[in-house]
Amino acid sequence: MRRLRPAGLALVAALLATSCQPFPARGTGPTAASSASSAARAARSPVAGGTFTEAVAGIAGYLNPLFADEDNARDIDSLVYQGLTQAGTDQQPKPLLAREIQLSADHLTYSVRLRGDVKWADGQPFTVQDVLFTFGVLQDPNYTLPEAAVWKGVQVKKAADDQVDFTLKAPSAAFPGSLRVGIIPKHLFQGEVAAIPVNPASGPKALGTGPYMVDSISSDRAVITLRRKQRLEFLPGPSLVKSPPCHGRKAGVPVPLPRIVPRARSGIGERHQVGGAYALQPVL
Repeated sequence: MRRLRPAGLALVAALLATSCQPFPARGTGPTAASSASSAARAARSPVAGGTFTEAVAGIAGYLNPLFADEDNARDIDSLVYQGLTQAGTDQQPKPLLAREIQLSADHLTYSVRLRGDVKWADGQPFTVQDVLFTFGVLQDPNYTLPEAAVWKGVQVKKAADDQVDFTLKAPSAAFPGSLRVGIIPKHLFQGEVAAIPVNPASGPKALGTGPYMVDSISSDRAVITLRRKQRLEFLPGPSLVKSPPCHGRKAGVPVPLPRIVPRARSGIGERHQVGGAYALQPVL
C-alpha cells in the first residue's frame, strides 16, 4: 500500500510484486559476518507484499484523468487508469488498451483496434463505448480544460465493435501520443459533463483498467490508499502496430505488450521524490 501525509499527501499502494529488503546489519565477529552474508542472500530474494509510502506537497484533486489539474492527482491517475497507448522505454507510443493501430494512406485516419480481454476493476468489460464516451467528454462544449484544444477538429467514430477511427484535419505524426489520455468507464458516469468530476467515481470510488484502484480517501484528503487489483488483465504477448515509414517503424512489426510490474526505484531525475508514483507505473 502507498501513503501521502502532510507535510503533504500520503499515497499508499499495496504491492503484490517484489519489494526491497533492508541492508544487513554490520558486525565485527564471524557470527555477525555470517549473519550479514545470510541477510544479503535473503535481500536478493524478492518477496510479495509490503507498503510503499510517499510524501509530496499538497493534496490530490479529482481522481479522474480528464479533470486532474495538478500533479498529485495525475500521479495517482497513472496507476488507476490507462490509455489506448503508452510511452515505451524509447518514449515512442506503444499500444496499451489498443491492440493494433493502422494509419490510412493519406495519414489522416488512425484506426484503433481495441483489446477484447480487458475488464474494469469492478469486473465490467472494457468496450468501444467507453472509448467513445471518454473522447465525447473531451469534445463536449462544456469541457473547458486546456486538453480540449487537442481534440477540436478530430472526428471520432465507431468503425466496428472493437474499432474506433480518429480522423484529423491534417497529418500529425505526434497524434498517437495524444491517445495516452486515460479512458474512463462509461457505466459509472451519467448526466452532464459538469457532474463527472464530483461523481464518487472521480474520488473515493475511482477505478479503471490499471493495476490499482482507490481503496479509501481520508476525510481531509491527506491520505489516499490504493488497492492492487487481484487479477491483471494484461499479459505479455505480441501485438501489431501498423505504422507508416514516417513513424520510424515498418508495417506489421511485432511489438510486445506491456507487462504491468510495480518497480521500485529512487525517482531521482523524474520528480526528485522518494519512490514516486512513477516507480509503480506499468513498464514494458
